[in-house]
Amino acid sequence: MRQFFLFILLLVCFGADICFAQGLQRKGKVTPEAACNPAPLPDDLILPMPCGLEMAFRAVAVPVDGYLNDLETRFGCADCERSGEEFYDRQYSQGISGPFRLENLPQAWRSVLQSASSTADRQVSYQDKALYLLAKYEVSNLQWDAVMGVCPDEPQKLPPDAARPKAMISWYDAVDFTRRYMDWLLTNHQELLPRFEGDGKNIAYLRLPTETEWEYAARGGHMVSLESLRNENFFERDQSLPLSEFAVFQADDASRAAENPENIGSRRPNPLGLYDMPGNLAEITLDPFQFSLGGRLGGSSGGFVRKGGSFMTGLSEIMPGRREEVPFYLISGPAMARDMGVRPVISGINTPGGARPELLRREWAGAGSSSPFVFDSARDPLAEIDRLLAETDSDREKEMLSALRGVIKDNNIALERQQEKAAGWHIRSAMHTVGSIRNFFIRRKTLSNQLEALRLQQSKADDAAYQEKLGKSIREHQEFIAMLDQAINTTVGHYRVLVEESAVYPREVFDRQMKLAQEDVSGQEWHSKEMQNCLARFIRHVGLLRENKMSALTVQALRKDMVSAEYQ
Repeated sequence: MRQFFLFILLLVCFGADICFAQGLQRKGKVTPEAACNPAPLPDDLILPMPCGLEMAFRAVAVPVDGYLNDLETRFGCADCERSGEEFYDRQYSQGISGPFRLENLPQAWRSVLQSASSTADRQVSYQDKALYLLAKYEVSNLQWDAVMGVCPDEPQKLPPDAARPKAMISWYDAVDFTRRYMDWLLTNHQELLPRFEGDGKNIAYLRLPTETEWEYAARGGHMVSLESLRNENFFERDQSLPLSEFAVFQADDASRAAENPENIGSRRPNPLGLYDMPGNLAEITLDPFQFSLGGRLGGSSGGFVRKGGSFMTGLSEIMPGRREEVPFYLISGPAMARDMGVRPVISGINTPGGARPELLRREWAGAGSSSPFVFDSARDPLAEIDRLLAETDSDREKEMLSALRGVIKDNNIALERQQEKAAGWHIRSAMHTVGSIRNFFIRRKTLSNQLEALRLQQSKADDAAYQEKLGKSIREHQEFIAMLDQAINTTVGHYRVLVEESAVYPREVFDRQMKLAQEDVSGQEWHSKEMQNCLARFIRHVGLLRENKMSALTVQALRKDMVSAEYQ
C-alpha cells in the first residue's frame, strides 16, 4: 500500500523538482535547493552564500517620479479584530520608495528583470521605478548556519529541519546575521551587489526590512493595482482558493495546533513571487513600534514590530496590516520566540556620491516651485522672495526672507502632492465611470431584446388573459429601460464633469498619473482589457477638450461614443 501511495505521489508531482516547488518533501530527503530556493523563477535575483549555497531575492518596484518623491498609500488594517485596541494597527498613511534604479543593479540582474517583464501576465516595466530587493523566503536553518560558519558535512544528506525557517532568534541576532552575511559578500562577491554610478565608496547592503517595505511587498507591491494596495485586507488572488493555500496558520477548524513551521515555500506565492509573507513564521522588522493614531504613526518608540503572523496564530494575525509589538529585551534576555524569524532586504544609502547628489539638488530646486494654485506667474511668491533676497543687504532681512521661502516651498510641495493624488483620483474615477456606463448599456440591450421578444409573443397570443400578462411585462420593461436611460444620461453628465476637471491639471501631472493607471490595468484578463478600453476613451475625451472640440463632448455625443455598436 505504501509503495502504491508513493507511485501516485510521483505521478501527481511529475518529478521531485515539482514536488519540492509545492512543498511536498520526501520524508528524510532535503536538498540544498529545497532549503534555499525550492520554487525557482526566471526573474529571481540570486546572491551566493557560504558553503556553496544561495539566497534568492525579488525586485520590489515603486512607481515614483524622481528620488525625492514617494508613493503614499495606506498601511495597517481597517479591521484587525482588536475591538477597543485599534491603536495597534488602525489604517495610516505612509510613503514608500526605494534607493535603487534599474541602472544601479548589476548587468546580469538588469537583464533578468528586463527579459522577465516582457513576458509577464501583467506587463511590468522596471525602468524609471524606485527599487529595493526583498528575500524570496524566510531564512532557512541551512542558510542561517552557513552564514554563522557551520557548513553541512554531507550537503545531499541534510537533516529534516534544514529547509524550515530559522526561529528562536532575537532582533539582535537578526541584525548580526545580516552583518555577517554582508561581511562575507564584501570579501568574496562584492561585484555582485548593486552600486551607484560614479560612487567608489558606497555599495548596497543587507539589513532588516522596514515595516513599510515589508507590508508593501506583502500586499503585492507593483504587481497589484493601487486600489488593491489601499483597500485589500490580504492581496489580490484567485478567490476560489482558501487562504490556507497561501499561508501556514492556525485555522479555526484545525483539529490540533501544529508543532513546527513548514519548510520554506510550502504554500503558493503572493503576486510578487514572495513566499510565506503571511504565516509560517512572524518576521522581524527594523522599526520600533509606534501607535497608529489619527491616520499616522506617533507616540513613543517602543519594542520592534513583527509582521505576518505564524503557524501558531489565527487568521486575523496573518493579514499584512496586522502589527505586533515585541520587546527588544525581557528579564531573561533578548526576546525571541519559536514562531519568529527573519527575511532580509537589500537596500542602500539615499544620498550616495557620484551622479546622485546633483540629481537630488536639481530635484530639490524644482520641488515646490510650480506654485500649483498660483496662476499669475509674474507674481510667483518664490520668485518675489528671490528678488527681495537679491536686493537686500540686511542679514536680518535675508534670514527672515529665507525662512519665509522655506515655509512657502514646503507648502508648495504639499500642494503638489495633493494635486498628484487628486489627478490620480479623477483618472481612476473617470475610468470606472466609463465602465459603469458600458454596463448600463449591456443591461439596456438585454432588456430591449427581451422587450422585442415580449411584443412578438403578444402579437401571436390568442388568450386575452395571457395578452394582458404580457402587456404588464412589456410596460415593466419599458419603465426599466426609461430608468436606465435616465441613469445613463446622469452618469454621462457626471463623467463629462470629470473630463473637464481632469483637463485642468498640468500636462505633466496628468501624464504621470495616467501612466500609473495604465500600469494598474495592464493585465491580459477580460476585466483589465475592458478597463484599458475605458481608459483609452477617457484619454481621448480629455484630448478633445484640450483641443476645444466641444461638439464631441455633449452628453449625446459622449453617450454614443461610450460603448461599442453591439450595446447601442
